[in-house]
Amino acid sequence: MNNPHVIDARFSKLSRTPTFRANGLAIWESTTLGIVGAGMLGGRLAREAILSGVGEVRIWDFDQTEPHNLGNQFGHVGQVKVQNVAEQCDAIRPGRVRAFATDVRHAGIRQLQQCDILIDCSDDPRLVWPLTEISNGLEVPLLRAAVDGTGQMEMGRVLASGSAADAACQLCSFSLEDLIRHRTRRGCPAGRDDPVDPTLAGGALGSVVAGIALLQAQRLRTGNDRQHVIDREVLVDLSNMQLLEIKLERSAVCLSGHRRWSPTPVDLHPDGSSLNDLFSAAKQIPDPAFAAHDDDIELSFYLHPLNIQASCSCGTAVQAVGTQWAPEPECPSCQTAMQWLEETQIDQVSRHGAEQLNILDRPLADLGIPSGAMVLMLANGRLVHRLLL
Repeated sequence: MNNPHVIDARFSKLSRTPTFRANGLAIWESTTLGIVGAGMLGGRLAREAILSGVGEVRIWDFDQTEPHNLGNQFGHVGQVKVQNVAEQCDAIRPGRVRAFATDVRHAGIRQLQQCDILIDCSDDPRLVWPLTEISNGLEVPLLRAAVDGTGQMEMGRVLASGSAADAACQLCSFSLEDLIRHRTRRGCPAGRDDPVDPTLAGGALGSVVAGIALLQAQRLRTGNDRQHVIDREVLVDLSNMQLLEIKLERSAVCLSGHRRWSPTPVDLHPDGSSLNDLFSAAKQIPDPAFAAHDDDIELSFYLHPLNIQASCSCGTAVQAVGTQWAPEPECPSCQTAMQWLEETQIDQVSRHGAEQLNILDRPLADLGIPSGAMVLMLANGRLVHRLLL
């Protein structure tokens, strides 16, 4: 750990800036910043956050650095991007970054709950819904930073998705058609064969947008000039040298519902616990409006539906159970890795159903359930509790 006196001297000038007035720097130094995406925006943002004295950065990205990335981001070809970013940040202030080479949807909700602010730098439409729901549920503010990757304009934006009940979130302006239309950019890292178009934008635009995202995060956390963040979207138009601030409106019929969560922690870890243990723990949760028998309870792993079949290119199909992050079974015919059949997914399972699938006593980790996962406890068709592993 760095000498605290050296750190104080390094940040002495920052403490006199408007952003960090009124003890703002001390608040920032205790902040855990969660960044989704370690590319052109996320990598820059992580480095600047560490340089500015933030307490800790957690960053998620499963992608590796490709040759076409090297024109607008730092890294080594073939190395996972989060590892590149962690090494760069450690050169500034060692030990301040925790890097996770995984899809953020596979991060445990308990892990995300420990962040003070989330910033989505992934430009992945598939994450709009889950990250907004997580932000609202955990009451953790969310910023979304993005650039126009078409190469047609030098434009970007930073949008504040407020977690407060009366604030607008990024889904407030979405219709169901919008949500469906914008969920087709990229797939999960397991078995992804379709190429992803590279972002056609330069480092100059990336630096500006990442800088604004950092400033907005600092304002959110310190409370200084927060009125320029809540219910605001900042548009960056470098083609015409304009910076625009747009007011966002809170929708009374927002698709997200702006629901708050109150998950109940349970003392179970996926490595050493099974569905059987989880059903037993669920039975111990008191609910005066509900007296359940085992057959009444169903469990649903948030963002982790269970596949119940896998197939092989040779034509073989087998019954196998696991989430998309579980290891694919080996084909009994040609001994190659099979692929999960997403069309066979189930969102919830009862104790009887788990027995039929022969997974009641399997470790949850074997099914692809991460540490800190959130489990929905349902009975008679209604949500009873949210459990947190």
